[in-house]
Amino acid sequence: MKRDRKSVLLANEQLRYAISVLGLNPPFKTFTRNRVAWVLGVVDDLEKFGWFWQARVLRCHLHRYLRDHRLQSPKETDLLPRGEEEVSSYTLEGFP
Repeated sequence: MKRDRKSVLLANEQLRYAISVLGLNPPFKTFTRNRVAWVLGVVDDLEKFGWFWQARVLRCHLHRYLRDHRLQSPKETDLLPRGEEEVSSYTLEGFP
């Protein structure tokens, strides 16, 4: 994948927006678990398109957010609506 200036700017814009979602004044109001699930999706997208540095930075911000809220990394089953099941390698405690 060729990395031009436009794609770098787009990856950095995604990173900034995702960090703002974890901040004190997020651009949208939602439950903590939904916010974490959305940010994990952005991390996956960044890695999928080869932006590993941005994914790593976002993952660090996510872990800081989880630490500040005394949460552990979520497993996908806890992010799904009740009754749906999916296997994941993450663990979750502390989500409502």
